[in-house]
Amino acid sequence: MLILLAIIWVGCVALLFVGPQEPSYGSKKLSELLYDRPGMGNRILQRRLAGDNFFELFDESADAVRAIGRKALPTLLGMLEANDSKVRRKLMELASEQTVIKTHFHVAWEKHESAIQGFAALGTNALSAVPELIQLSRHSDAGVRETALVCLDCVGPAKDTLLPVLEAGLRDSDHSVKTVSAEILAKRFPENALKLDIYELYPQFKPEPESEDEKVSSSAK
Repeated sequence: MLILLAIIWVGCVALLFVGPQEPSYGSKKLSELLYDRPGMGNRILQRRLAGDNFFELFDESADAVRAIGRKALPTLLGMLEANDSKVRRKLMELASEQTVIKTHFHVAWEKHESAIQGFAALGTNALSAVPELIQLSRHSDAGVRETALVCLDCVGPAKDTLLPVLEAGLRDSDHSVKTVSAEILAKRFPENALKLDIYELYPQFKPEPESEDEKVSSSAK
């Protein structure tokens, strides 16, 4: 009877948590390459590194993601779109309490940060996903919107594509989405940031004044 209940439990959970088939590299699935990487859980580190398009996964995972290439995009977009519904949260709570079968489910923020790392590894090779990323930047869940903006920064679409999305983000109702939009805008488009008073509203993103040595170096070029 206990075995039957365990089988039913696994089946019910699988219906809610198993996503579409994902690509692999060697013996590892894409999600296995991305989960539990260094920096996980540090949103500031994620944005700073991924946003500058040099986020490294610190091991062979980055090269593996690049080898998978555009086949990784459906899985990465699925990770990005993840949000923990009440039903999902309740199931994860029940799963953690039972001792019959050991289970671990990745929560939404883990999936979001894995998506960031995946898009950072792909860079401009993920440009075909820009329309979907823009759509996700308007998602009802603020965490998805914020992550979509970071992923767009990783991919680096043209200014006429990215700037309107960032300007819309500045008007978002969520503080984190506004802040991320301002940060990316200040870094990528400083002239526009100045016109939009970004440095007044977010002084932490104001560029540091050049040192005397930097001024000399710049004038010599």
